[in-house]
Amino acid sequence: MSIILVGGLEPSGEAGLAFHRGLLKRADDAKNILHIPAARHDAPSRQAEFRLAYEGALACHVETLELHRRRPPRVEVLASLEWADLVFLDGGNSAWLMEALDAAHLAPLLQGFAQGSKWLLGFSAGANCLHEQGWSAAAGQRPVPGLGILPGGFAPHGSNPGRSKALQTHLAQRCERWLVCADGSAVALQAGSYEILGSGVEVHDHREGSLQIIPLEPGHRGPTDELYRTR
Repeated sequence: MSIILVGGLEPSGEAGLAFHRGLLKRADDAKNILHIPAARHDAPSRQAEFRLAYEGALACHVETLELHRRRPPRVEVLASLEWADLVFLDGGNSAWLMEALDAAHLAPLLQGFAQGSKWLLGFSAGANCLHEQGWSAAAGQRPVPGLGILPGGFAPHGSNPGRSKALQTHLAQRCERWLVCADGSAVALQAGSYEILGSGVEVHDHREGSLQIIPLEPGHRGPTDELYRTR
């Protein structure tokens, strides 16, 4: 499995571009980037912003797979995945992204892609949709269902006080485990292990009547099944 989960931070400005440059380096210096902007309804303005950053500043080759504005044939989807070194599931509205991925029957293809040697990057809503559930402000600060490629929940923009309070209120009533990433932080999953990229990554785990908040320091590594408590 080769997946990067990103809490947020747009690829613009010196800090944002440096962060995304680091993500690409961690992803084996990926150069062919397949951009899926369905969480923004394939907005042309978002596509232009992404190309400006990833082609202009980061010197990558970008193809865009639109899922809302058109319905690409299966052969085109397969060819795009074959070409890509990294699939970038962009942020925005998690429900819009899930709707598009379901309509295009992309879940099994993304599952297979993530199990190979190439990289799948979930950015904010994109990371939400890779888990069983994700935390969505667009849905009114509540969980939304994901594809279940990864277990548990994911909450982006974890440094936002409103999001954090709402998530903790949710967890007070449920025994669940959530991975929380602030803007400018990420988690890389590869070959059964994880690595923390940047500061602001926490695990929020409610069990046996109490909520544990476990901070994970930059550079920390460990087995993926311990991160998600699957053993």
